[in-house]
Amino acid sequence: YDSGEEHGVFYFTMEVIHEPTLFQVMVDEGYPATTLPMSKICDVIGGTLEALDFCHQRKVLHRDLKPSNIFVSEKRGAVLADFGLAQLSDMNKLTAQGAFLGTELYASPEQLMGEELDGRSAIYQIGLILYELVAGRLPFPNVWTTILHMKCEQTSLRSPRDINPAIPPELEAVLLKSVARKPEDRYATAHDMKIALDAHRHTNIGVPSAPPRMDPNNLDIEESVKTVAAVSGKDPVTAGTPRTPGAGAAT
Repeated sequence: YDSGEEHGVFYFTMEVIHEPTLFQVMVDEGYPATTLPMSKICDVIGGTLEALDFCHQRKVLHRDLKPSNIFVSEKRGAVLADFGLAQLSDMNKLTAQGAFLGTELYASPEQLMGEELDGRSAIYQIGLILYELVAGRLPFPNVWTTILHMKCEQTSLRSPRDINPAIPPELEAVLLKSVARKPEDRYATAHDMKIALDAHRHTNIGVPSAPPRMDPNNLDIEESVKTVAAVSGKDPVTAGTPRTPGAGAAT
């Protein structure tokens, strides 16, 4: 509703929202045993992309897109919330090199490596949320070293059709373009991605297969820091020590 500065502190104010988050909707619907109808997914992701396009045109980067920061609205499709880590795009140069802010599971490769960000980082994040919605889960386990390897070293993520074969190749192409390793290979704008996604509003994506078992304790902080340094070329101390996955963003 408003933004400003008070005693050297910049702030955003937003409305009080009484509708559920996308995360809550996914839990209520029984993910990953089922999926939302594609028309509903298009409403939610499309509404989020419209909000992102509005922000990006005003040089605001959200930096922490995830299901718990998207409210599902019957009237508006989606409401994007929690701008606690938002940044003006022309202030990137003021961010410490190697500093990481966000949620590891949904962060873009360039965000994990502390590089300069633009709107295409958000395209990657919303692409991962879309991936999770249609495939039933993300393409990697909640393990730091695996996340870093798959996002920052591999040229592409696992095909969502490996998890849910009912996903049409045309929809898979939209997904994989949005989560391309290099920003220049993704959609240039949130508006471009919304147009591509809208073409699949009436697609039947079926039910995903059961997820594999994962070890939630398989976390090696020291090895994770080394991986950041190896991929980014930054000193491990400069790159920062990763937070425990699933801990969520700073408030």
